[in-house]
Amino acid sequence: MSDRGFFFTTSNGNSYYYDDGTSNVKYQEKSEKNNFVFGNSTVQEVSINRKELEDYLQDNSGSQLILLTTEACNIRCTYCVYSGNYENQRSHRREFMSVETAKKAVDKYLTNFKQRKFKNPFDNPLIAFYGGEPFLNYELINEVVNFAKNKYDKKIQFSTTTNAILLNDEKIHFLAKNSFILSISLNGDRDEHDRMRVFKDGSGTYEIVMRNLNRIRELYPDYYKEYCQLLITIDTGSNLMKIRDFLKENQKILPKIARISQVGASFTNWYDQYSVEEKEEFINSFDRLKSVYIDQVRSPDGIESEAFLKILFSVPMFSILNRSRNISFQNRRPNFLPYTGACVPGEKIAVDTNGNLHVCERVNLSRSIGDVDHWLRLPSIMKLIEDYQKNITKDCPDCPVHSLCDICYAGVLDGEGGFDKSYMEPNCQKIRKHIQKQFAEIWSIMEEGILAEDLVPNF
Repeated sequence: MSDRGFFFTTSNGNSYYYDDGTSNVKYQEKSEKNNFVFGNSTVQEVSINRKELEDYLQDNSGSQLILLTTEACNIRCTYCVYSGNYENQRSHRREFMSVETAKKAVDKYLTNFKQRKFKNPFDNPLIAFYGGEPFLNYELINEVVNFAKNKYDKKIQFSTTTNAILLNDEKIHFLAKNSFILSISLNGDRDEHDRMRVFKDGSGTYEIVMRNLNRIRELYPDYYKEYCQLLITIDTGSNLMKIRDFLKENQKILPKIARISQVGASFTNWYDQYSVEEKEEFINSFDRLKSVYIDQVRSPDGIESEAFLKILFSVPMFSILNRSRNISFQNRRPNFLPYTGACVPGEKIAVDTNGNLHVCERVNLSRSIGDVDHWLRLPSIMKLIEDYQKNITKDCPDCPVHSLCDICYAGVLDGEGGFDKSYMEPNCQKIRKHIQKQFAEIWSIMEEGILAEDLVPNF
């Protein structure tokens, strides 16, 4: 047993110990309290040198180029990170990326990608278009796709995320022709979707989204099935039962579900609008659906027909069951950034409307890591990592779950470019307790003879 980990108890009363050093779980003959075991190491400050970072990025930079085509949007989703409800994020602005800036970014990205391709021959460039609403700058998207395809003679994967309001036959044809991965936001039935995804006047967007989804399906049924996907966002006010019913009733006409996200809780008072009773009702409905999911797993019929439940519950289980084992934590991550789930800035590259480079589309724009003229700026990346470790990860070495923690810059970077752990929600203790609860739930299920692969099929 290592000096870091935790005990957990299943619903059958059996005790286990999760060893964070090896990520193995061992049965405990003697019943133990659900205690956490913290390490007692002599914490040494993690250092980073330019050569080490340079070598890492030479092999790993540029998994994706993200073009933030505009900061404008044609709707006003109440929960949007750019709605003004988040202290660390910008608000909607009529800022648009120029074609010149976009082409510079693509040119640099594809030139540098050749080095990545040499090391990872099966990789293909991925160019993603984000906003705001990216189709407010459709002309740029069109020009960039043609430019990229003329510059790079092998496969390029394009993707975009949209509210689908501006889609028409011309744009649909363009997307299908270029095999775009098309992610469309749809939160559920009319009431659920229109509760938060609205125009400036407060009117709902559901009808237009559904009409345009149907149009894609009519024009390009094969493209619709293979490349289109739904993004669903929920919060405490969501009626999970109604969302489930809607998705079941319409599963033959809707795209596959790519992701179910919960409205973020860091740097906002969003959840203060809900009463204790409303929060309890949401948790109860979540638990009821989890019971339905587990019953389906037990059933010989499986859970393939319930994509909503599968994404909602099996994705978190997958991260637990698919964890790396018997590999030292130092060998899973770069030595200069050993803790949390934070990526090395520059692995992805996001470009804002002014041509500045950033960590990704989720991290605010307060810390640039380069620009389209000079590309990645190593001193800026080194300073960002050093500040992150100094302010966020100093307690990580002795944490019982540091091998499982997925904290990243997005939840702790304030609007002024500083890292502030006090805004982080959930905080470290909540994260530890949540992970411990997940282990207890999963092992309780597996004690019934249900296999891990049955819990997370087709991943």
